[in-house]
Amino acid sequence: MKKYLSVAGLFCRSTLYKLLGVSVLAVAAEIIMFITAMKTYPDYGIELLVKSSRTAIVFAVWFVLFAAILVLPGCDFKSRSGYTFRRLQISEKAVFVCQSVYNLTAFVMLLCMQILTAYGLCMLYTHLAPADMVSGHTVFLAFYRSDFLHSILPLQETVRWAYIVMALVSMAVCTAHFPFMNRRGSFGFTVVVNTVVVMFSFVNKLGYFGMLPFVTFLTAGKALFDVFTWEEEDEIYENGAAI
Repeated sequence: MKKYLSVAGLFCRSTLYKLLGVSVLAVAAEIIMFITAMKTYPDYGIELLVKSSRTAIVFAVWFVLFAAILVLPGCDFKSRSGYTFRRLQISEKAVFVCQSVYNLTAFVMLLCMQILTAYGLCMLYTHLAPADMVSGHTVFLAFYRSDFLHSILPLQETVRWAYIVMALVSMAVCTAHFPFMNRRGSFGFTVVVNTVVVMFSFVNKLGYFGMLPFVTFLTAGKALFDVFTWEEEDEIYENGAAI
């Protein structure tokens, strides 16, 4: 267990502060842009203000930066990550699983921060907007009517929740797949495809599902297939059994 925690610690130390820094900037940008939109369009409701403030675009950039940061640990660009993992006596497949779990935690954190930020902006609106434009159901209805707000918090829409879970898991798998392939001198293209698809599903209209769940499932499946069918000549063994 100690070696798995050591690997997870390596990923955490190399990304945590970067992820938090990007998150602070993104949240600040959303707040500033939303307040600016409120001053510019004082008669707009929440849905129009969210659209006019370009909150979805900020989240899209935030999402892409998260993915870019999370694919770097474990890559053999400037550091010999493969050598470090061999010193820890942990197999490449185990490294992949550890990185996938860590990345999934990071993406869940990202979504939670965006939901809390969006809710905070809605509550800010209820305090600053004219009284005749606010009711007890204003925030609740906003998360139903706004395409972006509903995409990050679908409320009672079970199918959308299922897709969000699948999207986050697939992003975790694909961002861990990239460094796995990089250490073998190859390019993990699944993370590029999956990032674009998942980002598109969050920031576009609710009806724009189409083939998105299928592509998300396909890219994650390709990543898992590459990892668990790879024949390693330098597989690490411990006590006579493969790790």
